[in-house]
Amino acid sequence: MSALSVKPVDAGTGSAPAVEHSSRLMLFLIPLVGFLCARGLDLMLFLQQTRVFPGTSLGGELTAWDGGWYRRIVQTGYPATVIATTHTGRLAKSAYAFFPTYPYLVRWINAAIHLGYDTTAALLSLILGAAAAVGVAAVLRPYLGAATAATASLFWSFLPTAPLLMMAYTEALFTLELTVFFVLLRRRRYSAIAAVLPLAGLTRGTLLPLAAVLGTHMIVRLREETSARERWRAAVAPTGLTVLAVACSALWPAYVGLRAGRWNAYLTVQQAWARSRIVHPHWWQVIGYLNEPHLLFIRSWLVVGVAALALTLALLALRSPLSAELKVFGLAYLLFLFTLTLIWTPFFRYLLPVFTLPAMGAVAARSIWSKVVVLMVLAVLQYWWIRFFVADFPTAYASP
Repeated sequence: MSALSVKPVDAGTGSAPAVEHSSRLMLFLIPLVGFLCARGLDLMLFLQQTRVFPGTSLGGELTAWDGGWYRRIVQTGYPATVIATTHTGRLAKSAYAFFPTYPYLVRWINAAIHLGYDTTAALLSLILGAAAAVGVAAVLRPYLGAATAATASLFWSFLPTAPLLMMAYTEALFTLELTVFFVLLRRRRYSAIAAVLPLAGLTRGTLLPLAAVLGTHMIVRLREETSARERWRAAVAPTGLTVLAVACSALWPAYVGLRAGRWNAYLTVQQAWARSRIVHPHWWQVIGYLNEPHLLFIRSWLVVGVAALALTLALLALRSPLSAELKVFGLAYLLFLFTLTLIWTPFFRYLLPVFTLPAMGAVAARSIWSKVVVLMVLAVLQYWWIRFFVADFPTAYASP
């Protein structure tokens, strides 16, 4: 049997109560303990970096970069002017580039517990990330078994960009929303999914791939049903949810457009960031930079290498016992990123919600020693990511 030929596990096969209880305990404890251990490692790395770089603080590290923009939204809300310009006439960066669910959650919680923005934002991300780690195992367990699903969640918690799961970022919240979506989809709780989609649409701008997932779900259901009446029923709800997913992916851009009085206002706001990264090539331009000696283009090739690895794992998932919906999710998400993003380093964190990719690593790592080696490599890469992508510039975007 090949490393990727794992027999699917049906949760409803009537196993002994003791075995079932042990399986559920494994699904909860291993992901949760693993997540907390990973974040404990990150905490030590962040504290070590604050000693290396004078003038930095743990709170500043945990709310760096995008966290500075969320701080502004939490403290003062969105600005009255949607599209602003600098004194030179160029587009100014705006808080409207950031979706509202996460900062408003931080604002409401902080209003209740009064711990301050830094502490509230970090604790919220930590709690959401822990719930997402358990959710990842719950989503994968029916297809990979409890042990492999728990290992996949463990690998996800130790991914190089996983320190974001305790920082003021939306990755923890969006991944949790994705796991809830897939659990509900497997149980065919379509009304509950209809409530999750708008929330996810106001969390991240990467909801559109779920339309492909829902379309795949409809095809699967149509192939299962035999009577014309049941096939009609199987088509109605998934089709409606597909349309809803597309509409929810446009919720925030539509709101920004209404505020500004122009339909493309959100894209215009995003151009302020794209203009500052004009030197980053699109995916189809990378061959033209093959002979460039600059560090920038070396980093571009690093991003391309990570993208190639992610695509390889997504293709390997097609041979795994995952559901058709989960297989399509990885490929659709990557296609979405390749189509709409430049080759630049935040691509690393864009991959964090695609938990089906570390699942393929868990399927391949069968022995305990191979799992330990993978975790050690991931821990080293976490240090590298914190050192070169967070701690070197902890205040660069803390006060936008």
